[in-house]
Amino acid sequence: MDSLFSTRWYRVAGVHPSLRAHVRVSRHVYRGQTWYLLQDAASGRHHRVDETAFHFIGRMDGSRTVDEIWHSMFNSLGERSPTQDDTIEMLCQLSENGLLQCEITPDVAELFRRGRQRARKRRVAMLNPLAFRVPLMDPDGLLERLAPLARCIFHPLAALLWVAVVASAVLSVSSSWEAPDVFEIGSDVETHPKTRVVAIG
Repeated sequence: MDSLFSTRWYRVAGVHPSLRAHVRVSRHVYRGQTWYLLQDAASGRHHRVDETAFHFIGRMDGSRTVDEIWHSMFNSLGERSPTQDDTIEMLCQLSENGLLQCEITPDVAELFRRGRQRARKRRVAMLNPLAFRVPLMDPDGLLERLAPLARCIFHPLAALLWVAVVASAVLSVSSSWEAPDVFEIGSDVETHPKTRVVAIG
């Protein structure tokens, strides 16, 4: 598990964050998971966060510091809480999307600047065809659905049935095949005109 604490925490610990006044929050449930969409009504920019991250964002009222909010959330969620590094990254993303309002100290400005640099590098990497990643499918669900069929196919009774079918096919072919009569072939040769000429000669 990642460390809960961050060496960069002192840069944001005393900041009083809040969402900007024109940010609208809507809750969505997608495939059984709850998401929150933060949308800037003025610019149209938006950012999606999961339920755990929103436990922090929902506490950002401008009166409490980042450190107070994080410890309050940790007391409620325990180890399910985002780490301090995760919280810093979330604040950087909110700032980059113009959704965050807080006092900008030199430490915070430097932190957000580095966050923007990382975001730009991620966008450049996404445009690089050599960095294109194809998500792999998790086969567990498919294998679980096919497990009953596999048990039937590889059951000993299925093997016996397969042997019986093959044996029946072999017997059927052998019974319908008749070996040519050697005497009949000999009589045909003797009665053939060319054979007679050779015999006379």
